[in-house]
Amino acid sequence: MLQDADRADWPLWLAAHGVPDDPRAERGTAFEDDYLLIRAAVAGQGLALVPQEYACDEIAAGRLVQVLDKPWPARFAYYLVTLPDAMQRPEVQAFAEWIREEVQQALA
Repeated sequence: MLQDADRADWPLWLAAHGVPDDPRAERGTAFEDDYLLIRAAVAGQGLALVPQEYACDEIAAGRLVQVLDKPWPARFAYYLVTLPDAMQRPEVQAFAEWIREEVQQALA
């Protein structure tokens, strides 16, 4: 199993799908960057858990295939934060709206 640097993705995915905790889930080569993780998978070095968006070009080109059809639980949430008064500024409002639109498009 190819790993992200913190080696948390496989244990998280396995736990979310009812697989008992197993220290073997943290074995395998680890990469600091998802791009390198994907390159290792393309090179045939193992199975990688990455967000589908990161691998879509490789999947479309036939260099990778999605072999797991179960969702990958998100560990992280992203928040747009600013100073309270900043939301009154038109450029901040425009940026926040753009972020919302991008998220909606990604979810569609």
